[in-house]
Amino acid sequence: MKLSEYLKNVVPGDMILVEHPSISLVPKVFHVITGAIGRDNIILLDILDGILSIKKELELEGLDVSYLEKAPRLTGSGRSKWGNVIGSIDVHSDPGIFLSKFERFSREYYSKHPGVNSIIVNPERVIPLHGMNPRLVLSMADLAAVFLGNRNRSVYYFINHETADGRYLCLLEEIFTRVLRLDGEKLTVEKSPNAGEEGLELEIG
Repeated sequence: MKLSEYLKNVVPGDMILVEHPSISLVPKVFHVITGAIGRDNIILLDILDGILSIKKELELEGLDVSYLEKAPRLTGSGRSKWGNVIGSIDVHSDPGIFLSKFERFSREYYSKHPGVNSIIVNPERVIPLHGMNPRLVLSMADLAAVFLGNRNRSVYYFINHETADGRYLCLLEEIFTRVLRLDGEKLTVEKSPNAGEEGLELEIG
């Protein structure tokens, strides 16, 4: 089954976790996912410029990434100023402050844009900034859980499993409704609410 076909099973309120290694086809997976879910109905939550490398690689492949320039983009620190930046949250600040700002922003945005697809890239990068604090690990996972089942949006997390805190990754795997794991050219469904999908290998296309 193609990834684009599999995504037709996603319903509002679903939470999809995409786990990938540092060297992978994640830019292609990202491009296929955004194409399948509708590039005119996404918001980018870009942690420490995580989307920039994906954007640059897709550009080098000659693919049209104009949709990334047009999509609303909330930055979590980072230095790049590209695209349609609608806000910025300093992830170097006190975790209680930036997490509450993120939750407030998300609630307001989802209520005003029902059905939006939220794409979050590299949230795992925040944890080392705060000394691998276990409270932050729990708080970040809890923030994801708060929006579980919220039918005003679907969310896609892209996590580098080689650099992510193992505790954080395990908690996200428990919370998310679907987990996809990318290894080389192999994309596997590790978790799904639908019987029979777990272990399914997806063609990246």
